[in-house]
Amino acid sequence: MTEKLDSLRILEKHLKGLTSNTAIIKHVVYYLGPIRVEEIARITSEFLRSFKADEEGIRSNILPILEKKEYYKQVNGMWDVEIAKFPEHRVIPEIFQREHRLLSEREVKNKIAAELSIKVKEVCFEIERDENLKKFDGGWGLKKWELVNDQAVQVLKAQGMPLAEREIIQLISEKYKKPVEGIVLSLNTDKRFVQEKKVWALKEEVEARKIKGGRRKIAERRDDVQLELEKSFLKAQGIVRKEQPDESPPRKMKVKLRKTASQQVREMLKERELQVIPVEVDLAAELSSSQVATSVAETTTFSRVEHSPKERSLSAREREAIASFVEQLARLEDKGVGESTSKLRREPLSLNKILNLLRLKYVPYFAERVVIPEDYYRFAAELITPRAGQTVLNPSCHDGLFAIEVLTAVFARLEGSAWAPHGSQIEVVQKDGLRYRIGVEGTSLQKKSLEDFLVTQTDVLDYFIENNFAAIEYDRILAQSAKYCLRLAGFPNVYLANMDYLSQLPEVFGEPANDRNEISLRFDLVFGNLTFLKSHNLSANYLDQSLRILERDGVGAFFVHHDLLKLLKDNPFMEGVLTSHYFHYIFTFPPLEGVSEVKLIVLKRKSDEKPGVSLVTARIKDVKDLRYILVDLARGIKQSPYYECLSQESVPRILFE
Repeated sequence: MTEKLDSLRILEKHLKGLTSNTAIIKHVVYYLGPIRVEEIARITSEFLRSFKADEEGIRSNILPILEKKEYYKQVNGMWDVEIAKFPEHRVIPEIFQREHRLLSEREVKNKIAAELSIKVKEVCFEIERDENLKKFDGGWGLKKWELVNDQAVQVLKAQGMPLAEREIIQLISEKYKKPVEGIVLSLNTDKRFVQEKKVWALKEEVEARKIKGGRRKIAERRDDVQLELEKSFLKAQGIVRKEQPDESPPRKMKVKLRKTASQQVREMLKERELQVIPVEVDLAAELSSSQVATSVAETTTFSRVEHSPKERSLSAREREAIASFVEQLARLEDKGVGESTSKLRREPLSLNKILNLLRLKYVPYFAERVVIPEDYYRFAAELITPRAGQTVLNPSCHDGLFAIEVLTAVFARLEGSAWAPHGSQIEVVQKDGLRYRIGVEGTSLQKKSLEDFLVTQTDVLDYFIENNFAAIEYDRILAQSAKYCLRLAGFPNVYLANMDYLSQLPEVFGEPANDRNEISLRFDLVFGNLTFLKSHNLSANYLDQSLRILERDGVGAFFVHHDLLKLLKDNPFMEGVLTSHYFHYIFTFPPLEGVSEVKLIVLKRKSDEKPGVSLVTARIKDVKDLRYILVDLARGIKQSPYYECLSQESVPRILFE
């Protein structure tokens, strides 16, 4: 009796807010079964006012559901559920095999909701009742899994160096003759291990190194939050950037450098390459005036940011890891269309090889989100004009192509730029007029700028990747694919978290978990592919979360379904978006892969009212038009044959048409 009362109290908590008789019946039978149909009807009537618990109501609205769904069963006039056939329990093995890590109960429910395309509050699931799961130290996992943290200690001691979790699993499998799919690690809850950047090490070895060599100081970037985090990106982002007075004494130059003369600086600041009008307000207009340019040249000695190639060769370890992953993809069963597996196997290791295998082998890649062409991503990256001084987040990283184009744009815009030291910071002035300072204390740029006096494009790019850029992808295979695609494109050490953006955002940045998924960080730029095919609700939640973490004057750039925007037309959420953001660009692309039209929206959070902010919009018919649009925007053409310039009052019409 006591157990029944406890189940009833739990049930009442879950039923609040449910408006579907199907969902209510499902919860009632799951938590209170076996139960008579009359009792099901009585409880349903208490939470669904439109339902009457009479014979007609039972015959019309209760029995058809109970008899139709395969997971209900009737024994001696009582209704119950078959756990093995119940939707929430049926997807559990697939979820855990895909994640291949221990999960908290909250994470499990979030994964179930995403898998079934329902809201989290509609999930009907008690984790203790699932016969496939058991509780480990650190979370829930499959019963067939073996926790191998002890073996990980021995492997790390034998290797004598930090390793990625995947490498540790592989070495344990080889050393102890255990199948990879049958073992699991829980390093983040085990005090014997610490994470350093993207790899794991033994805590005792790390502490020994600290005692021997001293602790490395990190750049102080914010006042309001104090965090001690293991990853350089997390360290740099734990705090609001602040200007520090330049108190350092003048330093004598010990080597001859190619200095830019005063007149050359003025000319460089005035010169403009073919570029898109930046979305963000910056110092370009001020730099174009001769008075400011003269002041800069007379008070600061600039040095060139030296040209350097973006591509960097793979180490033997990296090449082996990527080749191993590619082989794992090649062994999967064909699910899509494309070149044959045998032909792809013969191709050299490349980014396109991974993408072609994903199209051929991995259903979630092409069935859960729209595969956006590279040309569209490149166009979007040109519009948002990213720079190394921004804090940037890429949720829903997918295959990594959008991130690659953004990082490529950052690198290209550093070509021909200049830099100057300012105490613990350096000032960067790009040829396109953008000018910003970045803190170098405790970073790889400190020695290069303040001692070697030689800074290259790659140096600034690496600083940006290690301190200002992060990506998130919930799908484990896609996260690994994106990581390797980024590396093959010339971008090593990208912080890419394989976590759930909607429930684990604090954990991504080393902050305490909370029910609202809130973090203290804010970003200058958030971009992503939010075209989730199975659930517009999921896309809307991603959009909502992304807009909430924008900095003042922060920019968002998102690919979304046109159908999603139509569904949000009369939603209060969209009304709030329209009133609190300026829409700079809305471009509509033709249907991709047989689905509805995709729109690119680029918006900026309002910090104050600015009259005359224009909306640039167009319906793209030919991919060649994208280049013409960029050229006309760079020339400041208001009315072009390729786009329209409209007022902000036109945004709702363009957005929802």
